[in-house]
Amino acid sequence: MRMPSKIIMGLDILPMSSSSSKQKPKYAAMIFDEDKIVLKNEEISFRKLIKILNKYKPNILAIDNIWELAPNQEALQNFLKKLPPIRLVQVTGSPTQMQPIHIIAKRVGIHLTSHPTPIQTAEICARLVQIGIGYEAALFEKETQIRISRTRTIGPGGWSQNRYRRHSHAAILQSTREIQTQLDEQGIEYDLSVRKADYGLDRSVFTVYAEINEVLSFIKPYTGSTIQVKITPIKKKEIEFIPLTAKEDETVPLKSLIVGIDPGTTTGIAILDLNGKILALRSGKEISRRDLIKYIAKFGTSVVIATDVTPLPKYVEKIANTFNALIFRPRKSMKVSEKQELVNEYLSHSKWKVSDAHIRDALACAIKAYFSYRQIFEKIHKKIQEMNVEVSIEKVKVLVMRGYSIYDAISILTFKPDEEEEPPPEITEKSDDETIKELHNKIYILIDKNIQLKRALEELKLKNKELEKELNQSKTQISELQDKLEHVRSKTFYRLRGERLIRAQNTEINQLRSVISELREKITFLENEIAKYKSRSAILDELKQEQLANKIIILKVIENFSKDCLKNIELSPNDVLYMLNGSGGGGSTAEQLISEESPIRAIITNTLSHEAYEEFRNAGITIIPTEEVQADLKIKEGILYISRQKFEEKLRIYKQRQHELSRQETESWLQNLISNYRKRKADENF
Repeated sequence: MRMPSKIIMGLDILPMSSSSSKQKPKYAAMIFDEDKIVLKNEEISFRKLIKILNKYKPNILAIDNIWELAPNQEALQNFLKKLPPIRLVQVTGSPTQMQPIHIIAKRVGIHLTSHPTPIQTAEICARLVQIGIGYEAALFEKETQIRISRTRTIGPGGWSQNRYRRHSHAAILQSTREIQTQLDEQGIEYDLSVRKADYGLDRSVFTVYAEINEVLSFIKPYTGSTIQVKITPIKKKEIEFIPLTAKEDETVPLKSLIVGIDPGTTTGIAILDLNGKILALRSGKEISRRDLIKYIAKFGTSVVIATDVTPLPKYVEKIANTFNALIFRPRKSMKVSEKQELVNEYLSHSKWKVSDAHIRDALACAIKAYFSYRQIFEKIHKKIQEMNVEVSIEKVKVLVMRGYSIYDAISILTFKPDEEEEPPPEITEKSDDETIKELHNKIYILIDKNIQLKRALEELKLKNKELEKELNQSKTQISELQDKLEHVRSKTFYRLRGERLIRAQNTEINQLRSVISELREKITFLENEIAKYKSRSAILDELKQEQLANKIIILKVIENFSKDCLKNIELSPNDVLYMLNGSGGGGSTAEQLISEESPIRAIITNTLSHEAYEEFRNAGITIIPTEEVQADLKIKEGILYISRQKFEEKLRIYKQRQHELSRQETESWLQNLISNYRKRKADENF
């Protein structure tokens, strides 16, 4: 059977060339468009090969050994990243079943020598792929990773580093929301892992379940001064060889599982069977949903997905929906001590060991889920022994877990319609027994399909609705049998339903109590803050009155002498500034405080640069050393003030000193000017 029409390139490495040598290898290549040869070249360089692939954009690159292109898997993945979307096919088979190309060609009627030329090999590779022979080497998952992070790391620093940290955290959060919106609009599935920070997010990683070309069509990589967005395909850990012509394998019965999941940057997984036996324990960083589903599917199909936290994480919910599994979660999040005690006791007689906290949390919730069904499982074993029937205990457990009574589950799985002779053609009416048997048979088929297909197919849902309508229409015909069926129904189903309802109500009550508690704490905090502000406001009013009465002067405190700090300072005429640290600014910073509209009366500080001091002195602003007024300073509720009388004394002293200093500097300047003038005149007369 021929494959659909595609552009195929056949390729073979030339003798004396190797992908692992320092010198770039050379190849023979041939490109087919259906049966038409569009390119034939017996010697091309590695660089020209990439240009040809980008020009012709073949759908398939056929070769007899993929390692002729690169020496290892990473190099091969990097090579394919440089090309447009292309399938790499090894025509000689998978690594475990490789055969020489001349033997494969002979099998399909193409006779070659045992040592064909490179161009002959290239042609045969393409011909074999055209008829569906070969194995595709899958090096990438059909998934894409989008990573949003800072452009540079945050090191030790002062205010500027803190600003950068706040800005980068907010930018990462904003970019994450924008990409999330774009993915939702495109209807593409994804998982999101984030690392929270004080002002937003420190990092976010999307695992997008689509190929990179589809993602790049609406999201572009970005590198800015603050953040960067990297988009890369997710590499397979091992190369998967997929036959071009697939063979249907016989399906193996799936084992029913209870799976505990601890999601996060590092995901923990614990897999139990319905007898409580541990089948697997594992943890790993940034495990995608698809990888986790594949891993679980190796052991069977999940009936219950368990988590140790409330509310339910979305990652766990999506995994459960994939398997159409029941979800187990505790009424309130499990404590570490509870999980530790539960796991230690369960593993006391087991060879399994827990290597990290993520596996411990996953195993703890899986064990707790198993314990919630253990009594029901014991009743199932006892009931089957009493009834002495041959039935799959595992299937009975699954049906009971999904809401059926033990009796109904056993009846459904053991019911077989009696073989009866076909009624005469003239008899068209059916007896009640036949009708009941037909309905039972339909129910059995429906349940069996639901279990096998995990109730995930839309066609099955439609059939289920049709059967429900048919059952409702048939109620009038089987009304006499309803009473007989009703008395044999187990009360277990109703008891379980009541317990589930109570559990749900208790969960909701606990959640509401938690919300009320949080709101009360918030109210208490706000009331305390209001009391503090009221107290501070009353003291401020009192000090304002004293200031208006000319008894005190309230000082305006500045933490440090920098332009960024001064931006948030509001100045009023005749303000007195108390500068905690005046060493950070120079003359230009001083100019920021000098204003004709709001002239400053004085500045109290102990550390001030010479340039800033000169600017303030020239502007008529008096500088008073801190130690001169330190003993007279008073503080109430964070408000700093000083007696007006004592301040005026110090102000008068230092204003006179500055005036005297200015006078001395002026006299010195005039003397120098006169001296220079006399000297110049003397030189002229001479």
